[in-house]
Amino acid sequence: MPTDERRLIFISHHAQDAYVVRKMAGDIRSQGADVFLSEEIEAGDDFAVNIHSALQRADELLILLTPLSLQRAWVFMELGAAWQRELRIVGVLYGVSADDIRRNVDSPITLVQKNLVDINDFDSEYVRQLRRRIVEVV
Repeated sequence: MPTDERRLIFISHHAQDAYVVRKMAGDIRSQGADVFLSEEIEAGDDFAVNIHSALQRADELLILLTPLSLQRAWVFMELGAAWQRELRIVGVLYGVSADDIRRNVDSPITLVQKNLVDINDFDSEYVRQLRRRIVEVV
């Protein structure tokens, strides 16, 4: 866990889904967790080094699953890194369904076997559950 004892949630997404991701990040931060978003990497910084470092510090991986993100190699690399570290991996469905993920032969097995959260249930499911995990740690 990060040195300040706040949970770090790494959000994996496609850049064109940034508006939705910023809303999700605000909901997470309101619960007392920190968020890593690749869009916060500053110009001139090494993108890959920053991603790797954040994944090493992360407590959970949250993936916004959209038609665009499911075509992004970085999303699958981040998923693999989180799986290797045995992090909690939560997929949030937006514009795709759980059946779409399960029927797609290219979907990583780590996603197929997950209880995925629909974007419409993000605050009532994921955020509520995250708050419980934060309280349990304190």
